[in-house]
Amino acid sequence: MDDASDKRLTVGLWVKENHVSASTLTPLDIANILAKVTFSFEQGSVAKELAAGMNNAAASSGLQDQKKLTCDHILAAVYACPYAKADVAKAMASFVADPENKDEVLETLYSFERTSVERYFI
Repeated sequence: MDDASDKRLTVGLWVKENHVSASTLTPLDIANILAKVTFSFEQGSVAKELAAGMNNAAASSGLQDQKKLTCDHILAAVYACPYAKADVAKAMASFVADPENKDEVLETLYSFERTSVERYFI
């Protein structure tokens, strides 16, 4: 990704054009993608695009109603975005397949952020 492009649009387009690859992104893949997003204020929207894209791609691949994003993906994303941890976690939380593992994610956040982020895990 070059510095001049809209990262969210670039990622959204890639997810749509490469739905098979998007449905198999690993936590490390997510971290590597988000690490390339230079500005922390963009990381949350890119993270949401990735999370939604993973699940939509899985549905397009015939895995109906099966969420692919896990708390491990969110953890990797949070570690890759140290200045936007809460925004990234909020953006991805509603797409997660294993909300019962949210405590691992919440422990990485500042105490004052935990309550607001926890509400997004549904």
